[in-house]
Amino acid sequence: MVRTQIQLTDRQARQLRAQARERGLSLAEVIRRYVEKGLAPVLLAQPTYLWGYESVNRIFDKIQLKKEVPAIIPMELVRVSKENLGTWAKQLKDWGFTDVPPEYLK
Repeated sequence: MVRTQIQLTDRQARQLRAQARERGLSLAEVIRRYVEKGLAPVLLAQPTYLWGYESVNRIFDKIQLKKEVPAIIPMELVRVSKENLGTWAKQLKDWGFTDVPPEYLK
């Protein structure tokens, strides 16, 4: 799963969701298309695939190694723009996402 958070007015958010429903697309896919076309200059994506990995590491550290672990694990946002959209798409594919459109992988 890739969480996407953008700043929109309520009206803009409703329009974007309606577009996604009409086209049978996920909201994230519509947003990626906006980035590709240059309508949205940047997408700040969270590397959610790493959440499980980091969580298991922290559990192991706490239980097995008896280390103190932070209550919150900070994860850097990934800046996705038109220039690196292909790189982000390839990263998603490498993580095992199966719904990455092939045109983004070129």
